[in-house]
Amino acid sequence: MQNKNKHIILGAGPTGLGCALSLVENGSNEKNIILIEKSDQVGGLSGSFRYDKKDLVDYGPHRLAPTINKVLKIAKDVCGDDLIEKKSDHGVYINKKLYSFPPKIFQWLDIKSLKFMFFTISGLIYSKFLSAVSKKKDLNFRNSLENIFGKYFYNNIIDPMAKKVWGRSDELDVSFVNNRFSQLKISQFIMKKIIPRRDLNPENFFYPKYGYQQIWDGILENKLAGIDIRKKNFPKKIVVENNKVSKIVLNEDELNISDKDSLISTIPIYNLIQCLENFDVSKIIEKMEQIKIRSMYLFIYKFNQIETLPIRTLIFPQKNIIFNRIFEQNKYSKETVEKQKSIIIGDVTFDINNNPFEKKDIKKIAIEEISKLSFINLKKLESFDTKFVKFAYVVPTVETIEALRFIEKELSKIENLYIAGRFGAGDYDNSDYALMSGYNIGNFLTEKINKDEFIFNKSKNKKNIIVG
Repeated sequence: MQNKNKHIILGAGPTGLGCALSLVENGSNEKNIILIEKSDQVGGLSGSFRYDKKDLVDYGPHRLAPTINKVLKIAKDVCGDDLIEKKSDHGVYINKKLYSFPPKIFQWLDIKSLKFMFFTISGLIYSKFLSAVSKKKDLNFRNSLENIFGKYFYNNIIDPMAKKVWGRSDELDVSFVNNRFSQLKISQFIMKKIIPRRDLNPENFFYPKYGYQQIWDGILENKLAGIDIRKKNFPKKIVVENNKVSKIVLNEDELNISDKDSLISTIPIYNLIQCLENFDVSKIIEKMEQIKIRSMYLFIYKFNQIETLPIRTLIFPQKNIIFNRIFEQNKYSKETVEKQKSIIIGDVTFDINNNPFEKKDIKKIAIEEISKLSFINLKKLESFDTKFVKFAYVVPTVETIEALRFIEKELSKIENLYIAGRFGAGDYDNSDYALMSGYNIGNFLTEKINKDEFIFNKSKNKKNIIVG
């Protein structure tokens, strides 16, 4: 039986698209599903953008992990033979030396590497000893990771990396350790050789031939063709009456909502709160000041050569290099970049309220930083550009997570409003998990699952191990 309730979804990133997919699959009338997207394309930060009119570049080194069968099936349905299986190719740049990830034994056969390994192992033994003696039960981010990797490795690798990506380290929530660092555990490297685990640093991944954007465009064109999609549109007012959303005023239109209809918001919580009318947001605004958000610059380099990097994606945990990571777009798929050319992208994150590049020569900084890498030939550099991303990461500090939980609880008083997504509910997920988070909402709204199952799935999704 067809579900006739109206569902308005704010934001057409992976979470919004996942919700729409679930609603359609579970029998909702496609004409009653309205997808509102501020930009002119779907996919959000999991999508791609045009560079130099000839190239399609991803916002990050996106990879479709082979771990969630539902998402993989969707991607195969919409991409067909264009979905390429590729081998993982990661590297880490430590002490001015490039290591594969996981590291190969021969890469450690030099004085500098052996010294690093000696101090790391010594630091780990010392940390294990201290942990056994003190028997601490209330672990924070720092001592939890010191217990796994040792003090030396934490101070020289994890702490500087955390500060580069998230702006802080000791304030990060301890639950984030399992989500983001499980694949780094030494025990996992050993166990993987005995019993391979596809959920921890899988050896392969999937990628669309014509860029990651192909997945989202394919979903829209092949699976959601009948829904009401409104691009370049955004909410200006969300009117609440009797604890239910009754009307949404868009920049080009307005929508009336009945008691049985629903509003699903995956847009940044800041934008949602600004739109609410007839609902007390004073406590929420107070808490919002505690939410830490990171912005990002993408540094885009185009080279006049077939390839540039020795490894597809490189991580830079130490502060001697400005980038968090760099990746080579054409090594994900050569069809995304002009023939005989190479594009690498470096990302740099910073506090949303403190742009360190605002009064500086970004191009000069970018050239100086990339020239520090011995495998970069600047004579082959053809062009350079930057792209600014205002909302890049929610920083998973204890304070941020508590604030988001409080806000989510307050907003749950609006009975037909549901929030999700990286900036809507602080879900720190890859696109695979984000899409499944949307599915969970759609399954609940169409009564495929009950409230207890919905809450359980939501809680489970927040504990996902981040792959990649």
